Amino acid sequence: MIVYEITSLKSKIRPHVNGNRVSFDVQIESDGRIGEQWTSGNDFDNRFIRQVEADTVKRVKQRIGKMLHKVQKEYRADVIGLGEQVRIQYPRVWKK
Repeated sequence: MIVYEITSLKSKIRPHVNGNRVSFDVQIESDGRIGEQWTSGNDFDNRFIRQVEADTVKRVKQRIGKMLHKVQKEYRADVIGLGEQVRIQYPRVWKK
């Protein structure tokens, strides 16, 4: 068990329009640190750090995917501003 503490976070959202279909690329970049470690790894070993990074990326992707699905399908809300990005970059599509 490892606790990853996010110290900074940046995101970029790029909409794509293909006919009537709208999709998004969401890029998230974070800096952080290992807050707690309950495993038998060496904090200063590069291989261990790369493994922690890969595991963290995987878990964050899973959690964001679940959150987006729940917000869009269950609550029918746009809490991260996807619609605003469409309005800015594709105003004609937005008006439709």
